[in-house]
Amino acid sequence: MKKIYALALTAAFAISFSACSGSGENAGADSGKEHAGHSHGHDEHGETDEIELTQTQMETVGITLGHIGKKALADAVQATGVIAVNPQDEAFAAPLIPGMVTRICVVEGDCVKAGQTIAYVENTEIVTLQQDLISAEQENTLAQKEYERQKALSEQGAGVRKNYEQAETAMKIASTRVSGLRVQLKQLGIDPEAVFAGKIATTFAVKADIPGVISRIMVKTGGFSDVQNPIAVIVNNAAVYCSLNIFEKDLPLIRTGETVEIRLTNTPGNTLEGMVSEINRSIDQATRSLTVKVRIVSETAQQLIPGMAVNALISTGEEETDVLPDDAVVSAGGKSYIFVLEDSHDEDNETAYHFRRTEVSAGARSMGYTRIRLLAPIADNATVVTSNAFYLNSMASDHGEHSH
Repeated sequence: MKKIYALALTAAFAISFSACSGSGENAGADSGKEHAGHSHGHDEHGETDEIELTQTQMETVGITLGHIGKKALADAVQATGVIAVNPQDEAFAAPLIPGMVTRICVVEGDCVKAGQTIAYVENTEIVTLQQDLISAEQENTLAQKEYERQKALSEQGAGVRKNYEQAETAMKIASTRVSGLRVQLKQLGIDPEAVFAGKIATTFAVKADIPGVISRIMVKTGGFSDVQNPIAVIVNNAAVYCSLNIFEKDLPLIRTGETVEIRLTNTPGNTLEGMVSEINRSIDQATRSLTVKVRIVSETAQQLIPGMAVNALISTGEEETDVLPDDAVVSAGGKSYIFVLEDSHDEDNETAYHFRRTEVSAGARSMGYTRIRLLAPIADNATVVTSNAFYLNSMASDHGEHSH
C-alpha cells in the first residue's frame, strides 16, 4: 500500500507541476514570464534540476528541511559475506545403524535440547543384538562358574594349570562381549536391563547430539536412513557468526576488536552490531581476498540462519565530515544528488518552495547518515531537504518526460 500511495503522490505532483507550467493558450500568454520553480533548462536526458513544491505537498509527503551537518562518522571498510556457524555447532541426526524411519518427532524450526529424541528407526539387527546379549550373558555366567571351579581346583593342587588359564581367558572374553553388547544397546537408547526382563525393542531412538534448531528434515516417514542419509540437520543458532571477505589491500586497516555494522542483504533495515574476533591470514590467490570472522553481539543473533547474505562496514577509526540523513541523498543516472532550497515565496495564499537539485559525491553510510562532498559551492548554512528526497527526484525525472 505504501508503494501505491507513493506512486499516487508522485503522479499528483507531476500533474500539479504541469498545471503550473501552463498549456494551450495560457502557455502562450505566459511564455515570456519567468516563474520560480519552473525548469527553463533541461539536461540531455530531458530532466530538470529545478523543482517547486507547495507547503501542502511537502507536508503530505513528509519532506523536511534542515542543514548539512558535521558528524564524526567511523571510517569503514565495506565487505560482503554470509552468516556462518562453526562445524561443532551444526550436527546431523542420523541412526548408528541403518533402518527405516517409523516416526519423526520434530518439524523444521523446532528448538531441541541435546539428547532429545528426533525420530524412531526400525532395524531387525537390533533384535539380533538383544538376543546376542542374552546369549552372551548366559555364556558369561557359565564361564564365570568354570573359572571359579578351576580356581578352586588349582588352589587345592588338584587342577591343571592350563585348564585354569583357559577358563580365566574364556571368562574375560565372555565378560567383554557382554559389556560391548550393553554399550551398543545403550547407544541405541535400549535399556539392557529391560532386555533381560523380556522386553525386546524393535525400534530405537535417534537423538540430538547438540542443542539447536531443526533447520532441515531430510527424510520422510517410511524412508531409509543411515549415516550418509541423515534424518535432520540441527544448527545451534546461538553460536552463529558473520564471515566477511575483505580484499588484501584493506588488511592493514583492520584489527581485532573493531566494531562492525552488519546489514542483511534481503532485509536491509535489519542492522546488527558485531566485533572482529579473528582475521584469517591465508589469502585466496584467485580473488586476493581473505576472511574476517565477526562475533555478533546483537541479541537478535539467534534469529539468524547460516547462509544468509550480508553487507558490512568494518570500522577503522573516526573522522568528522559533512553528512546528511540517508533519505536526503538520492541517486540518478549513476550520480548522487541533494536538493538545496533556493527561495520561498507566497503564491495563491500558500508558501511555495523552490529547490535546485545539486550533484554531490556520496560516501559511505553509517548509523543512518551518508557522507557527502560538495562538487560545487553552495551558500553557507544553506537549507536542504533532509528526508524523502526521493519524491523530489521522481518529479525531476517525470518532468523530463513531459517537457518539449
